[in-house]
Amino acid sequence: LRRSGRKADLVRRLELHDATGHTVEPIAGKVDASKSRKAREPKIIEPGDTVYLRAHTGNHLEVECDQVLARWDDHGEWQLFVIEKSPLVIDDSDKTKFQSGDMVFLRAHTGAYIDVESDYVYARWAEQSGNLQWQGLVITKRTPGPLAS
Repeated sequence: LRRSGRKADLVRRLELHDATGHTVEPIAGKVDASKSRKAREPKIIEPGDTVYLRAHTGNHLEVECDQVLARWDDHGEWQLFVIEKSPLVIDDSDKTKFQSGDMVFLRAHTGAYIDVESDYVYARWAEQSGNLQWQGLVITKRTPGPLAS
């Protein structure tokens, strides 16, 4: 293709947008499909990552004082949790990622860990207690593999 005149102008104006939002000019060369696939791969969630949890209402869980609520569909400071593996838990799983069946601990922006008592969910203590049944939550996944976003 000759790159001058009206044809060159048309080629410059034609742009393709791939699924990741990157702009690729078709004449400049082939589209690198591997970059598109990598952009769509889910991120493996690792200990220390920030997570946001959505309730059945569509709102995100949040912590105010020691209460765990789901009032807004926000991704603010009150809605963030740091997901951790406890050094107190002895398991044979990979220490760098979470699998179905792993026990996790969710630390709120207040520094307190999520705990469950009866039917109530709180964030009351900043240390992991010896009774890990209150603060430890077990991941259950429908699909195999590590927990991913």
